[in-house]
Amino acid sequence: MRLPTDDQIRALHEKHAPTPQALEVVYLDLPEADYVATTPEEELVMYADKFHTKSTPPSFVTADAYAAHVARFGEEKVTAFQALRARYGEPDLAALQSAEAPSTAPAAAPGA
Repeated sequence: MRLPTDDQIRALHEKHAPTPQALEVVYLDLPEADYVATTPEEELVMYADKFHTKSTPPSFVTADAYAAHVARFGEEKVTAFQALRARYGEPDLAALQSAEAPSTAPAAAPGA
């Protein structure tokens, strides 16, 4: 398997943003584009990104907390997340936390 370049990883990270309709809901200042994952690698990056905040200091987010957070965008977002959760499982946040700085304890969903 060929690993993606740094530029490809950055593009994947940017591409997993919400749909244009969801962008309108949260009023993000992003250019109009199709940000939906189209490959398994993009989908996995998109899924993994849901388990940490983008705040300072960063912290991990549990699957249940993220599901509650994303519900504000509609039940279809919760259903889509649950499908990803069933496909990929849940990360072991405790193991990840022990490998990181103490400030990465699991937290409530972003914006909660």
